[in-house]
Amino acid sequence: MTKNLPVTSFFPLVTSLLSPTTPLQSRSLISLYIIHCASHAPELALLSINAYQKDLSDPNPIVRAGAITTLSRMQLDDIRELVGMAVQKGCRDTSWYVRRASADALRALYTADPSTDNLESLLPTLKVLLDSATPLTVGATITAWEELCPTNWELLHGNFRRFANLLMDTEEWGQTALLRMFVRYGRNFFLDPMTTGKLDPDAELVLKCSAPLLNHLNPAVRFHPRPMNSRYSTNPCFSLCRSSSLSSSCITTSLLKID
Repeated sequence: MTKNLPVTSFFPLVTSLLSPTTPLQSRSLISLYIIHCASHAPELALLSINAYQKDLSDPNPIVRAGAITTLSRMQLDDIRELVGMAVQKGCRDTSWYVRRASADALRALYTADPSTDNLESLLPTLKVLLDSATPLTVGATITAWEELCPTNWELLHGNFRRFANLLMDTEEWGQTALLRMFVRYGRNFFLDPMTTGKLDPDAELVLKCSAPLLNHLNPAVRFHPRPMNSRYSTNPCFSLCRSSSLSSSCITTSLLKID
């Protein structure tokens, strides 16, 4: 398969290995195989749908999340309604792992059909994920919002301060997604303190919550607060210039834009 050789002839054998007793490692490999075959032989991929439907009710959250991920990545028109129902159920799951997989599946559903009608049907599920976001799911949820409706700020207004307070507890790549959103939100809604004479309380909260990230070990996280807090992040940015030539080029170009 990795050498782009025809492997669809093995499909019946591979799908027969799907059972409640199949190890998680084997399930991952089987899912990769089925997703690969779905683009070449969609009629064969449909043979595995029943097994993944059963997995959606499995007591193991990793199995449930894997079923949602696999079904959404198949990109088959015949099961799009099924995937939508699975995501609607998954966004209310008690496990953060399943909810994060549901957020990623939303992006796959929108990519498969970026029509306005499909977007409208996905927004209620996205709102549930935003309203119930935790440090382990907020990154995937914000990324889904950026892809589905990056200018629909109404979905974020009520959760903005909660997201700011979640920032320090969020995993590092989720922090980069939150920081991207904070920068865009600030540019759209915060008034310039140079003209008003005072800093917006929400902007002050974001700056307070993001300031410790200037010392983060991940360069992507450390660099993201710069646009909202350039006065305090210039020195950390200069330290990143020593990390690699690529980082040096990107950061130096951005530093030249600081007012």
